[in-house]
Amino acid sequence: MVKQFNAMYGTNADDLESWQLLCSALGMIPVPDNIRTCRRTVRSTHVNIVDFVEAPMVGMAVRTFDSEEQLSVYTKETGKFFPRGDVNAGSLLRYLLRQILHPPARPRSGGNKRRARTQAPN
Repeated sequence: MVKQFNAMYGTNADDLESWQLLCSALGMIPVPDNIRTCRRTVRSTHVNIVDFVEAPMVGMAVRTFDSEEQLSVYTKETGKFFPRGDVNAGSLLRYLLRQILHPPARPRSGGNKRRARTQAPN
């Protein structure tokens, strides 16, 4: 799965094109025009990485969650856990990793919420 992600979005955290491709795939409108804003916005986005990598292959929309806690509940219910130990620390992928087993009680702060979102059902 790491190889799929890296092939689709790249691995260079210093490459604006890779960040913009990732932001676009996450549904951010408009796509940020600098790396700093891309990083901040991606860090504030909660998405199941398994679903995110599979979405283009199955033609489904990317589903985002309002908090790590909501993402945690969804991930536990579906069993769609990303193999965290496989992550290349220098890749863009690490910016999407979240604490699924023990999410923080409140949403992560930061980021400019500049994206169209597909909300998780309650």
